[in-house]
Amino acid sequence: MSVPIITIMPDFGGAYAWLKQEDVPLSAGVGGNVDGYDVSGAGQRLPESLIRDLETWQASFESFDDNQEHGWLAFDWVDFHRRGIALAIRAKQSVGDTATVIYEKAFEDPCHHDAEQREVFADSTIKILPSKWR
Repeated sequence: MSVPIITIMPDFGGAYAWLKQEDVPLSAGVGGNVDGYDVSGAGQRLPESLIRDLETWQASFESFDDNQEHGWLAFDWVDFHRRGIALAIRAKQSVGDTATVIYEKAFEDPCHHDAEQREVFADSTIKILPSKWR
């Protein structure tokens, strides 16, 4: 049986959680936007407190003014990814073995090719996945 893959990745329009089945290659994209609802494809939801924290995290990405000097280079990507990975770990702790959870850097990150995708585990360990671009 195929295990769903939940990807935590910010995008414009309030999007931060995506769902696809494991038999779809990682290079094929992150799947459909689920934003914390129906994260398993079987009606499973993330806890409301986690959804609120993901929304706040995503909003910090979306509210950034990339028209300022240096554009996205001026964004604090280190802190943003630290918070995003912590949220992805909470998502994994919530869904347990019913889904794989991946954290993916936003395309806007000038270093998004470096450790772009990471599988997160409930015990807070992280496995860097092969690049989609190489």
